[in-house]
Amino acid sequence: MAGANGEGPSGGIVPALTFRIDPRDIAPLIGHGPKNIRRPEEIAEFSYDEDRNIHLDARSLAYYYPPPDDPDGPPFLYLDRGLESFRRTDDSVDEHLVGLLAAIMEMEKKQNAKIDTHFISYRGMMTNLLTMGFSRLDEWVMTTYLACTGFIEEDKSAKAAAKERQRSRDKGPDMSYFYGFKFETLFTIPDTWDNVTREEIENRDDKPVSNFAQYCSIVKTGVGNMGIVVGGEVDSVWDDKVEGRKNQNYVELKTRVCNNFSHQSDKDKENYERKQMKYWAQSYLIGCPKIIVGRRSRDGRLMMPVEQLTTMNIPTDVRNSTHIWDSVLCVQTLNAFLEWLYNQLKDTSGVWQLAKRRNEMIVHLIRRTAEGTEQILTDEFKQHRCELARARLSEAVDKCPTYYE
Repeated sequence: MAGANGEGPSGGIVPALTFRIDPRDIAPLIGHGPKNIRRPEEIAEFSYDEDRNIHLDARSLAYYYPPPDDPDGPPFLYLDRGLESFRRTDDSVDEHLVGLLAAIMEMEKKQNAKIDTHFISYRGMMTNLLTMGFSRLDEWVMTTYLACTGFIEEDKSAKAAAKERQRSRDKGPDMSYFYGFKFETLFTIPDTWDNVTREEIENRDDKPVSNFAQYCSIVKTGVGNMGIVVGGEVDSVWDDKVEGRKNQNYVELKTRVCNNFSHQSDKDKENYERKQMKYWAQSYLIGCPKIIVGRRSRDGRLMMPVEQLTTMNIPTDVRNSTHIWDSVLCVQTLNAFLEWLYNQLKDTSGVWQLAKRRNEMIVHLIRRTAEGTEQILTDEFKQHRCELARARLSEAVDKCPTYYE
């Protein structure tokens, strides 16, 4: 399952460790592993506002409110309107784990205790790890640092390079990014319906599209013996957010390309069910129960009505259809990988890189730096963790002073 090149972590040669992720290779080794992750429970939250400032509350949470489904109206909505005024964040700016760490830090201060978990990361990274056994064409790079808890973040420079390679393979500009945010604009409102004016609801098609404001839910979950804290952007909530409730009625919003609205070939079906794996993983990891999928053409025509998926039903539906992927193998691969990664890093220092190359079914683990955390952890978070450790030591001394003399 795993191998190593060069010396171990304490040797003079940069380690290059590998973990095989092909289900055909690892299925016999993980057959008795967990079949599900632990049910995610919300423990914290934060929002980015329209100026990209962080707030430790739900002010940027949107509410699901679809356009009226008029049987006598046009069968299509149009997602291409407003592109010229699209307010888009700068992809070259690396925000690291700043928002996630700020929310965790606030929670730990209130509880006067460090959260008990093995890994902390954003949902995008955990989605890649959960689905990697069935994602041969995916390529990604992550960086990780472990000090009792492992912190995993995306390598933005590597992602930018991968996007550039993808653009060179594409035949034209990719509009899907804008279409997704336009879809969210048309199908959400900024508050519960009774707090939103009729004018706001009816004029959503004219509202400028922006991806600056975002709401992020932070959940505690786990797989096998590994505890995981995951932060994930939430597109909307179905009804209302109930403060203090550990499981909210969140809704993920997606669009997918349909080459033919009236007919779906076997290849189209296979491609869609492969895409459903990512839908499932993203929602499963943060406990989002519903996914709304809009069918669209490549030029931005959205066919009404939209499709509603139940997250927990997707694996069974796929198993009874193409069985092109298997959720149990996804979970067991994630469990085996996280256990391997934690054991590899627990006695090391510095920052490491995780990388999967396109068309490879291997994850490479390479040391980047011998010391430090690079920018994975903020100075504020490191100072906070030091203060927590000092407080715990002081409490221990007070309880048993003679032991420390």
